[in-house]
Amino acid sequence: MSSSIKSHIDWNELFPLLPKAIRDSLLLEAVTLLSASTRKTRRSRRPLVGDNGSLNPQPNVQLPDSLRIWEESGDGYTLAAKGRHYRIISSKPPITKGEVKVFWEKLLDHKGDFVAYETILKMCGNHKKLAVNCVNYLWRTGRLEVAQGPEAKL
Repeated sequence: MSSSIKSHIDWNELFPLLPKAIRDSLLLEAVTLLSASTRKTRRSRRPLVGDNGSLNPQPNVQLPDSLRIWEESGDGYTLAAKGRHYRIISSKPPITKGEVKVFWEKLLDHKGDFVAYETILKMCGNHKKLAVNCVNYLWRTGRLEVAQGPEAKL
């Protein structure tokens, strides 16, 4: 009778054959090593489980590479700052997800084709970070254009 030697350990086959005390100590050691790791855990931008308990089948949406970058085509100042005015491009397709969607719908209800940064800040409930993120996203996707003021021509 010939016996063959495997070059690797198949833990799925070996682990259930071990005595319970050894299995428990191996599991405890594995959990201890994993919890002591300095590596950060990966966080998804959206929850894997929806509000109704079902799994979200759609992956995170990635922005296309052809979007504008303010550092390359801007005027040397920050995009979202006091005194800035923006022209609203309402002909763009609607935004379907995220907190920017709610903001974009509020902005479309805004009277006029132009909006000031201060108005955007008020619409975001004086949350500066949210206002800056919304302006940056809307500018990158071509929904806002920077203008000198409500009377300025682009």
